[in-house]
Amino acid sequence: MHSPLSPAYVSRLGRLLRAFLVVGLAGFVSAQSPDGSDSSAVTITRLDQFWSLSPTDRQIAQPIDIEFEVLFYDPEWQVLHVRADSKVDYVAVTEILRIRAGDRVRVTGVTHPYPYTLSIGEANWEVLNNSRFEGEAIELGSIVHQQWLNRLVTVRGLVESQELLDGKHLEMRLIAGGQQVAVWVMLSVEQPVPLFHDTIVELTGVYAPKFDNNGEIKRLEIFCEGPDRIKEIAPLQQFSEFDIPSTQIDQIRDESDEEQLILVEGRRVGPMDSGIFWLRDRTGQIKVMSGQRRSPDANEVIQVVGRLEVDGIERRLTQALWRESQGALVDEPVRSGSRMLHRLAVSVMEISLAQASQAHPVDINGVVTWSQPGVSRVFVQDSSGGVGLEWSQELGDPPHRVNSSTSRELLRSAGMPRSSRSLHSRIKGVSFCLGPNRLVGSKR
Repeated sequence: MHSPLSPAYVSRLGRLLRAFLVVGLAGFVSAQSPDGSDSSAVTITRLDQFWSLSPTDRQIAQPIDIEFEVLFYDPEWQVLHVRADSKVDYVAVTEILRIRAGDRVRVTGVTHPYPYTLSIGEANWEVLNNSRFEGEAIELGSIVHQQWLNRLVTVRGLVESQELLDGKHLEMRLIAGGQQVAVWVMLSVEQPVPLFHDTIVELTGVYAPKFDNNGEIKRLEIFCEGPDRIKEIAPLQQFSEFDIPSTQIDQIRDESDEEQLILVEGRRVGPMDSGIFWLRDRTGQIKVMSGQRRSPDANEVIQVVGRLEVDGIERRLTQALWRESQGALVDEPVRSGSRMLHRLAVSVMEISLAQASQAHPVDINGVVTWSQPGVSRVFVQDSSGGVGLEWSQELGDPPHRVNSSTSRELLRSAGMPRSSRSLHSRIKGVSFCLGPNRLVGSKR
């Protein structure tokens, strides 16, 4: 018997390995076609057929014979989006192609080995015909973004800014449905650069949002094949959605139709963050969620149009747009008799003890945010802040506190402050006097 390390054993092992390699290589060569694809593989004729392959098989060149509709193709950036049998996909290509958006093509050849993207290597691209594809109209503020990935869509929005990138691409910042969208528009060197700034447009392109590792939206993008797919609707200052009657904030009803547009006028209060700010008129305030990056000046009277959304005590206008007001705003304080009527908690809390003696009337809509059985203190909050109430035993049980997102008791106060040290008001037949940080109740 040979020792495992003897020269005879090594020689015999070497002969066996060489025989194995010869057989193996012969089998590999016989399984490969001249173009490098697996000759035993089934030819790919559908997009879903490619994605049904395992990641390992997708790293092997596969034969392909498939018809595509070209939704978008940029030869400079090598961006290609296609549709086949209602399926859509992004396709990576390895060479510049003689195709354009609207082409119906037949692709025959092999895939380029890549596990996570459909990549096409050596192939023949035959253009069968060309037509203009229409996008499906969507509202970016009310869609499931993953469901529209790589699809041809039509979107209406405000072009807030634009920038020429390299002579062949225009970047536009679109505000649509309260969302900020980057739109990449292909340009021809022969075309003048179009101007869409501060204009409402309707554009068609491929929707290509970017997601983070958790599936959350990171950036919204649309690829547009050219200015001819962008239709100008109106300058922002002439947009017809603002041609509806203005509503005072305290007249906005929580049961309003969510699809109904509401127009309010007022001034921004507080800072603006990512297009979100508070708007106040003489009757109240409401949160505005517009997506617009330019902040209205605090002293500027603006108009806001949007759709109502209610979350507990907070009311907000979503998918909103704002513009400078077209006329004079009636923003004189509401009065009760000769006195200013305070409509917000923050306004009440700004009244000094000296001013309280002047009998300012109060009319506040709010929610009881805290109360306890046997405790006279009750806290009420509206959209601007909160105030404490001292609830006298002679008034009976105090209103219930908030104990869940759906259990909120509305409280309305209306009254008249009249004391050098306190402010009097009424809540459902009850008088209150305002101390340093609270309203104190008693029977009238």
